[in-house]
Amino acid sequence: MDTPLLTNSAILTTLPPDLAEVDFIVAGGGTAGSIIAARLSDAHPKASVLVIEAGPESFHLPSVVYPALYRKNISPTSTTLKFHFAAPEPQLADRSIPILAGKTLGGGSAVNLLMYARGQRADYNSWKAKGWETDELVSFLTKSETHFGLGQEATHGDNGPISISNSTYASHTLQKEFMASFNQIGYPTAPDIQDLETCSAVSTTYRTASPATGRRQDTAYTYLYPRLERNQGRSLSVLVDARVLRVLFNDDKRATGVEFRSKSGGADQTVKARKLVILSAGAMGTPQILEMSGVGDPEILKRSGVPVVSPLLGVGREYQDHQLIMTDYRADLPPSENVDSVFNGVLNTAELIQDHADILSWNGVDASAKIRPTQAEIDTFKPALRKLWDEHFENEPSRPLGVIVAYAG
Repeated sequence: MDTPLLTNSAILTTLPPDLAEVDFIVAGGGTAGSIIAARLSDAHPKASVLVIEAGPESFHLPSVVYPALYRKNISPTSTTLKFHFAAPEPQLADRSIPILAGKTLGGGSAVNLLMYARGQRADYNSWKAKGWETDELVSFLTKSETHFGLGQEATHGDNGPISISNSTYASHTLQKEFMASFNQIGYPTAPDIQDLETCSAVSTTYRTASPATGRRQDTAYTYLYPRLERNQGRSLSVLVDARVLRVLFNDDKRATGVEFRSKSGGADQTVKARKLVILSAGAMGTPQILEMSGVGDPEILKRSGVPVVSPLLGVGREYQDHQLIMTDYRADLPPSENVDSVFNGVLNTAELIQDHADILSWNGVDASAKIRPTQAEIDTFKPALRKLWDEHFENEPSRPLGVIVAYAG
């Protein structure tokens, strides 16, 4: 595994006096915030950019560095994750479903499963949002990656900061058997089901990991840390373990700074922005900051005692998430082809790290399929599901109804 030097001179836990006012504030150093800060620093090398992240820095943290240890990030004792809980659901025996959000530099990209997965052209185009059509997004998708797998140049990048690869390890036994089983039921093997078009096929699944070292390719590692190493704190700085509470506005309702609270304690502090405040605190964090700043549904703000700065009904609404159904199958895979062996003590994790073992670069996923139902299956749909199918899937043959993943664990 690669462990490039990081001096940490620009990663702070307290705000020094000379950063009481900066040009740009990026509230949230997660997946998007790390990229935004890096690009701002590149585009405005003489401007001061401050990233404020609620979680810790995790450059050398094993559960972030090594893909095979990712499950430690989602454990109840995780230091890199925040657990949000939904209201009790009557349809789920009144359980409160947890919604997980990355809480470290790199955000979700530093704690997730690392599975490389894209939407379809039909998905992006269905948003009907200017600037978010597939043809406009492709250039950004390709710009961000270096794709080492099979795929067309038109939809995959070859010179971006994030490596997409098989890393340095794979379980070919499960991969081959999974793909063969789909072939038997009529799904062909495709070279690339992440080309924005291909559906009803099975394919090799890649991950956001280096093909040379196996190191996770989170956006803090690929975008933010390299700039910090070169910059040495001259214009790009990162404040960690500090939670942004609210955005500060002047009388003209222009954002002029933020108020934050440090994990180390003490009074809440403020930092001013000469040019711009950028909120990038995730699907959970950004709406919360907006509402605490007085931007949102006036009724909610009034009930919470927050003065209304700008009434905006959509804040905090319409959250959507993908559903996950897990089905277990017994297999006779040896420990070397079962990622559970890294967690259950069959393989010694400390020794694996010391030996830079290739299995640490594995996430347990080497194949997946994008599927659509047969007409016979469609005919069995209940009315509500049939209505959903007719409205969103029937006339979009490249839109899968689900993705099935082979996970060796």
